[in-house]
Amino acid sequence: MKLFWLILAAAPVLALNAQTNPPASPFPAATNAVVATASTNTPPRERPPIEIWAEHGDFDLKNRIGVYTGDVRVTDPQMKLTCEVLTATVPTNGSRMDSIVAERNVKIDGEDDKGRPVRVVSDKAVYAYKVVNSVTNETITLTGHVYVNSAMFKGTGDPLIWDRINDTIHGENMRMEIQPEIKAGTNAPPFKAAEQ
Repeated sequence: MKLFWLILAAAPVLALNAQTNPPASPFPAATNAVVATASTNTPPRERPPIEIWAEHGDFDLKNRIGVYTGDVRVTDPQMKLTCEVLTATVPTNGSRMDSIVAERNVKIDGEDDKGRPVRVVSDKAVYAYKVVNSVTNETITLTGHVYVNSAMFKGTGDPLIWDRINDTIHGENMRMEIQPEIKAGTNAPPFKAAEQ
């Protein structure tokens, strides 16, 4: 999941350099679809490109803002994101995304560090990166009907804020069900519920 946000952070940079004849999409064709991928004229990469599908795409090259609307889908080998609106701001130096906002019916399917599925659903997901007085801040904020389902826990909170620098999560209005990990090879007897 951590890799997902780093990958998504690069997506609008790729979109601003999108090719005019994108490869065939594995998704059903959408009317007036906009597909952004890395140009085929670039040297080979170690990993496949990030792909963005949308019914519409608008790019303000002067202000370096890309807006995808209508059935937006972002794919990467380790995750998929869907939403109705995706807005990204590319800084003038082009090195790092300042802001990515996914809105309306946001669904993120990815994997945890052990390759187990993770699903996050919310109304809005905001990625923010900034450096102020030599201090780096990088957060992901989920708001609006937030639901997380993973192998270790599932539940809700609104908002959920992931501080990527300190690797901490803060939530309000939390309701979580935690599934403790069972390690193979331990001598502990299996848990038995008390009979009633």
